[in-house]
Amino acid sequence: MPSVKSARAMKKMLDEHPVFSSYNVVNIVDKDTSDNIVVASDSDVKRVKDAITDHPARTLTITLTVRKMTTGVTIKPWTGVIFLSNTNSAMQYLQAAFRAQTPYEDEEFGRKTNCYIFDFAPDRALKVMAASRQMSTGVGKLQTSDQRSKLGELLNFLPIIGEEGQGMKAYKVDTLLTQLKKVYAEKAVQSGFDDDSLYNDELLKLTSDDLKMFNDIKAIVGQTKADRKPNVIDVNHQGLDDEQYEKATRAEKKAKERTYA
Repeated sequence: MPSVKSARAMKKMLDEHPVFSSYNVVNIVDKDTSDNIVVASDSDVKRVKDAITDHPARTLTITLTVRKMTTGVTIKPWTGVIFLSNTNSAMQYLQAAFRAQTPYEDEEFGRKTNCYIFDFAPDRALKVMAASRQMSTGVGKLQTSDQRSKLGELLNFLPIIGEEGQGMKAYKVDTLLTQLKKVYAEKAVQSGFDDDSLYNDELLKLTSDDLKMFNDIKAIVGQTKADRKPNVIDVNHQGLDDEQYEKATRAEKKAKERTYA
């Protein structure tokens, strides 16, 4: 949760909800006065474990927190993490996500084979996945074949499943990167093109001279007001895909290094 106050409000809503009122909702920040408390006490951990009991197969629990228990804490029966707070850190995001990945089994519960991460901000999840494998999003930078391979390995262990049509579908590397590009494009459109992502999208491949030209034009034209989000966004791939552009760049560098008698 983003704050102590929001955690308290969420617990009240869940306790009164026709479905989630059947869950034992534990708010471990209910006595905190700051949103920045990171270290969970032994009593915090005990409250969660007491709610789950020694028979996790028989209980339903939800733990609400802000920053506590998102790192360095192991609650083996946890099977899911829901993100309702923004973060710009891929490390913090994945640390919290993997709280539910701890192996667990008992006679009643069986073996935990799946754990789930729910994020209602798809662009955040996609950016975190790209950042976790150091995918380039700066001006003129591309995703190399090695980076794509590493991202593919990560998706094998941490697949991203998104809604498509009437069902759910797992993202592939190219699909994830395409969607990430659309996120930046839509963000620029919705902000009236007064957004850094317009200049950071790798599709544009702008040079410093290009950036100066755009900034000069912006100084003359001024900021535009954000318009309604279009139904269809057509992204210009500029002829070459990333792999082709990468090969062309390497070839150009080699040509410059040659010497002739």
